[in-house]
Amino acid sequence: MKKSIFDLYKNREVRVFISSTFRDMMEEREYLVKKVFPGLRKKYADRGVTITEIDLRWGVLEEEAENGKVIDICLTEIDNSRPYFIGILGGRYGWIPDNTEYEKHKKIIENFSWVVQDIESSLSITEMEIQYGVLRNPAMLKRSAFYFRAENNKNSIAFSETPGTVEEKKLKKLKKIIENNPDIVSSTFNDVAELGNKIAGHLSGIIEADFPILDSEAKRILPQLNFINSRRKVYIKDDKYFKLITDHIERTSSPVVITGKTGAGASSLLANYLVEYAENNPADILLYNFSNASESSSNHIQVLKRFCSELSGKEINLQEEFTGNTGEQLKNYFGELIAQKAPQKILIVIDGLDEFDNDDNSLLLNWLPDDYNDNVKVIYSCGAGESLERLKKRRYELVYITEPDTKVKKEFINKYLSGYSKKLPEKYVDEIVNDD
Repeated sequence: MKKSIFDLYKNREVRVFISSTFRDMMEEREYLVKKVFPGLRKKYADRGVTITEIDLRWGVLEEEAENGKVIDICLTEIDNSRPYFIGILGGRYGWIPDNTEYEKHKKIIENFSWVVQDIESSLSITEMEIQYGVLRNPAMLKRSAFYFRAENNKNSIAFSETPGTVEEKKLKKLKKIIENNPDIVSSTFNDVAELGNKIAGHLSGIIEADFPILDSEAKRILPQLNFINSRRKVYIKDDKYFKLITDHIERTSSPVVITGKTGAGASSLLANYLVEYAENNPADILLYNFSNASESSSNHIQVLKRFCSELSGKEINLQEEFTGNTGEQLKNYFGELIAQKAPQKILIVIDGLDEFDNDDNSLLLNWLPDDYNDNVKVIYSCGAGESLERLKKRRYELVYITEPDTKVKKEFINKYLSGYSKKLPEKYVDEIVNDD
């Protein structure tokens, strides 16, 4: 497989920063998180796009807030989410930080020197987000959208700033700046459903422009890439396993089998090893299958068919090209195609051999070649059971992976949350780690 295929998932994450005040926008944010974004994720899954809403209502530790890190966290997430920004304004101007914020957390000034002036001008954190995220960045103007809740909405009335106050005047001025800019999308909404429809429509237009419909080759491999991506988002690498696999495939064409308890991380190991191998060996052919990537990924006929299509460069029609024992014929054709590619190197990765559908006794593994040419390197993974016993009888080398220890589990949790600028108190991390 061409290395360019792997580029499909490297930059296909849409991170949408949601800027609004918190107390008066809980209903709107809940609707977006529970209705709108799940719908967008489902709608664009076939384009290989992952969509994440950045909602900082939780995940900022009390000590971080006390140490003045809130502004730094918000502005950093805006940068991580560019070029996707949604602003929602109601009747509140929002929290106005004082000088102690940057005095307590000097790093703010290192990263965002202008924060001093904004704080001294008594801007709210919401306006600071909007100014930094959009208004001071011309490239963001046409890609962002702002939504103003109608003044007669019950929450607008309940949380409105007192008429005539500095906060009310600043909020009106901010809204006017946004409304008067012809390059910014802005509109009013009456309820959460209307807001949801408008945001979904706006983001759909941008996503469809940024990520066109994939060609047939990319679509064929897309479920695999999506699965690989899901196993790469947070991975704590153990160099010893990478070295064991590399040493083996450099030494022999006999397959190496990764095994261990369910949940030990075989799929994650193979996904990350595969991508690292692709980056270091761009000229090699890559054939890979993760059995949990899709329904067809656990069907040995469909897997062999896809491998043959990738090797031959054409779509395989089983009914027209094969008669009789389709599995046996596909296996033989697969072997012929591999031989034709010699001496070009081929890496074959098949994850979860024990999780295949047992059609035609596929768990007996008779559909897999016993031996491979010298130009072929093979990595399997297989859990305990009949399939693993059969692999042992073939005298393949086994690499046993062990369950991660407490330290690695904690690192995994914290690394995952840090991707969204969130943290949990240590006592909750411990509770998760100690739960079977």
